[in-house]
Amino acid sequence: MLYRSDLKEVGQKNLQPQLEIQESLKGVEFDYFFTGKREGSGGHIELHITSIVADWETNTYTRQSIYRGHKENWIACIEKHIISHLKDLNTDPGIIRGMMNILKWTMKNIRTGRGIFNNSSPKGHVRAT
Repeated sequence: MLYRSDLKEVGQKNLQPQLEIQESLKGVEFDYFFTGKREGSGGHIELHITSIVADWETNTYTRQSIYRGHKENWIACIEKHIISHLKDLNTDPGIIRGMMNILKWTMKNIRTGRGIFNNSSPKGHVRAT
C-alpha cells in the first residue's frame, strides 16, 4: 500500500486590522475560495485556500494558505482551515459550530448536485448574527 500524506500547510499569510475579533457574539461572517493543482503522480495536489472573516464592525480578516499532500481529504482540509482561522480570531465556539454545520450542509449538497450551487464550484458564504 502506498503512503498517502495528509494535506500539510506549507505557507500562510494573514492580513488583519487587529489580533482578534472583539465581541464576536455581535456578528461574524465568512467567505472562502480555493484552487488546486496536481503535483506529480499518485494523487498529490497543491491546494490554495483563502478565507475572509468580517466582524460586526466590518473589520476584515484574511488568511491565505497553501497545502500540499494527497487529494483524498481536501474537503476536510478546507473545513479545518476555516475553523482554525475563526478560532485564532477568538470567535465564540458556539458561532463556529453553527457556521460549520451550515458549511457542511452546503458542501454536502454541492457534492450531491442539490441546492443552489449545482453548476458552480464549491464556494460558500456563511453569516452568523
